[in-house]
Formats: sequence, structure tokens, C-alpha cells
Amino acid sequence: MSKLVFATVVLVLGGILYLSLKRQRELLPGALGAIVPRVVLALTIGIPALIFTFSIFRVIPAGQVGV
Repeated sequence: MSKLVFATVVLVLGGILYLSLKRQRELLPGALGAIVPRVVLALTIGIPALIFTFSIFRVIPAGQVGV
């Protein structure tokens, strides 16, 4: 459960960071104004997606039945 809370926090904070970077693009030098917000957005979506994806798998010990 804590992994899902962490993923939600990363998603929300990353979204806020992305929007603030997108609004203040002119403060970043040159091409960084276009690249940095995209990288932040990719990480904002990618990290929670990986957490959600890997949290659905469980290891069932030997001798146990998993449904």
C-alpha cells in the first residue's frame, strides 16, 4: 500500500513541477527550455507506471495456493 501512496505523491508533485517548468520556460537557457519539462513529464508518468506495474505481481511460496 505504501508503494501506491508513494506513486501517487510522485505523480502529483511531478505534475506540479512540470506545470511550473512549462510556464517559466524562458528562465532555462537555450534548448533546455523545451527538453527539461518533457523529461520531467516522462519521469512523472514513468515512475508511477512502473510502481503500479510491478506491484501487481506477487511471489507465492512453495506449498501455497495463489488465486
